[in-house]
Amino acid sequence: MQLLKSGQLSDAEQIFLNVLAQDAENTHARFALGIASYQSNRLNDAERYLAETVARSPGFLPAYNNLALVLKALGNPDRAMATLQRALEIQPGYVDARYNLALLQEESGDRTSAIQSYRGVLTLSPDFMRAHTNLGLLLRADGDSATALPHLEAVAKHSLGDVAALLNLALVFTDLARYGDAISIASRATQLEPGNFHIWEALGNAQRLADDASNAVISLQRAHALNPESLALRYELGLAQNAAGEFASGRTTLNAVARLRPDWLKVLFARDLALPLVYLNDQHIADSNAGFAAGIENIEARLLDGVNWSVQEGVAAISGYAPFYLHYQGLDNTRLQQRFGRIVETVARRAWPQFAEPVAWKPLFHGGKLRIGFVSAYLRRHSVGLFFGNWICQLDAQKFESFVWYSGEAGDAVTEEIRARATHFSHTSDTDALGKDIHASRLDILVYLDVGMHPQSQVLAALKLAPVQCATFGHPVTTGIGSVDYFLSADAAEPDNARQHYTEQLIRLPRFAVSYARPDVSGRRMSSRLVKPQRPFLLCAQPLFKILPHFDRVVARIARELPGCRIAFFDSLWPRVNEAFVTRMCGALSEAGVDPLKTLEMLPIMPYEEYLGTLAAADLLLDTPGFSGGNSSFDAFAVGAPVIAWRGEMLRGRQTSAMLDIAGLPELASDFDNDYVRNAITLASNKGRQREARERFSSGTSALFDDTGTIRALEDVLRKLVT
Repeated sequence: MQLLKSGQLSDAEQIFLNVLAQDAENTHARFALGIASYQSNRLNDAERYLAETVARSPGFLPAYNNLALVLKALGNPDRAMATLQRALEIQPGYVDARYNLALLQEESGDRTSAIQSYRGVLTLSPDFMRAHTNLGLLLRADGDSATALPHLEAVAKHSLGDVAALLNLALVFTDLARYGDAISIASRATQLEPGNFHIWEALGNAQRLADDASNAVISLQRAHALNPESLALRYELGLAQNAAGEFASGRTTLNAVARLRPDWLKVLFARDLALPLVYLNDQHIADSNAGFAAGIENIEARLLDGVNWSVQEGVAAISGYAPFYLHYQGLDNTRLQQRFGRIVETVARRAWPQFAEPVAWKPLFHGGKLRIGFVSAYLRRHSVGLFFGNWICQLDAQKFESFVWYSGEAGDAVTEEIRARATHFSHTSDTDALGKDIHASRLDILVYLDVGMHPQSQVLAALKLAPVQCATFGHPVTTGIGSVDYFLSADAAEPDNARQHYTEQLIRLPRFAVSYARPDVSGRRMSSRLVKPQRPFLLCAQPLFKILPHFDRVVARIARELPGCRIAFFDSLWPRVNEAFVTRMCGALSEAGVDPLKTLEMLPIMPYEEYLGTLAAADLLLDTPGFSGGNSSFDAFAVGAPVIAWRGEMLRGRQTSAMLDIAGLPELASDFDNDYVRNAITLASNKGRQREARERFSSGTSALFDDTGTIRALEDVLRKLVT
């Protein structure tokens, strides 16, 4: 045995043969000959010796385990599994046999049995790390990352320096949208093994998904330098470059991928439908819109005109892109959205043909309470969760059953309240599982809260999962998808000609349509980085991608009429976007004869309490045209900060003006630039008018917050849709 362990196989075999010559029943010698033959790659001899051992000594369990390994090497996995199962019949607690059986089941494609066997191993031996790893990876591959997480966490904690374990953990955190955790784990792994491109790739993808695109580009460039042949990695780099505003670089990167993999439809989506976060000028908007239209035409030619394409590649494309930024151009892009919706429908219905036709049941077939389903990836402290959480939580439980499918991050207090109040709550990010689960629930009405904000919602919305399907204004834009029947909107925020902006049948719920809970602003505080000047302090709290060149010119007019004022904006997460915006705004101010250095201030991203304090400190808040504030405007009302707004041409440009109307302050909403500028100057320059406005804001908020009447109106509408 010492010779065998030291690798002197022929000498060891000779001794084992001599032993058997003197003692033909020596189990250990025959078993050892089988092991020596296996290590010498004489597989047939190994099978003979080990099979003889099993036959002569049926209770000698190690022989079964090693015979199974030999049979596997000989290409006979069925006999190998049968051998291991026989060993487990003799001794169910034989851990090694159960682990090897799980390996064989996994390799044969029987994932369900493999998962069961790995779990059996861990029941017998909870510290069996290889079983934790394999089980975690199997569960993740099956889309059950939440269940995989504790297994992969156990391995990473057990082996702190194991880079493979850290990589697996970072990937599962990314699956679960826990991007901060993924970034932390992957960053630690890059320090342990800086030459491992897999780690840099995982880090870069987590950073991109966490909206840290600039750092994602750096990480993915590092990964690409380590593995320049990987087209998947190059594609990810192109996505990050686009997200960071590096469109020229992104297009170059994606062009290179498209040349080598023309079948990758997701590359066409990323390359041809990319849109800037900040536009340089009015012509840039027009050019970008035309470029998007050309991209749609190119994709239509591939998908709709009979050209062969892979369903798998089509699903990857529609699952990785949503035209979110298209609707921040200040244009009516209803027709473009409809064309994009048709593309999504074409792919989704070919991928899930069982959901391509209307459902087989009628509303209320079950004879019970009205079953309402809600789908979103943003049921947390986010505009969607805060706008529509009470649609779920305040439904009359005596008359409605609420089914909630949440596919986003781990969640927070908003998520937990919704979970507690919903009749049924599911948290999964797997699109296939979501579609099947929604369909199996036999809903009466299905409501998508934010189609267009996350790619997954548009994929599901393209399927027919309920007899009545609705969308609403979590992303205040038509879905453009034919299987969505109704759009539930806010009457106060819609113009008279609103119907033409929707492919769905428009339903106008009263007032602002939601029961928005009054924010707790008691903890607001001034940021130590902000010193309020004596001169007028104006603040635009909207993200930079909402601010168009037209607004720059309006701001410049206000600054010219208010000499010495300070006008502030918040930085975005993307340095290049911030740089482009500041350059553009400085140009508009200079052209108006205003010194940008004395007027413009960029504020850093700050904690919520400091953000509220900054809103309250402003003499005036400037809302944006085209796409107005949502959460930020509710926050402004809550702290009593005066806001002026436009009445835009579409819902997305009229949300803040609708709030002003409801609060009894319609004169602060303008139809034209001149009115807006006049309102700004009057309020910002007159302390008395500011105090009056703050008082009126405070008194008017009772009509704006906690409007449970809108929930009763929603209930009435839902009942009418199924009767």
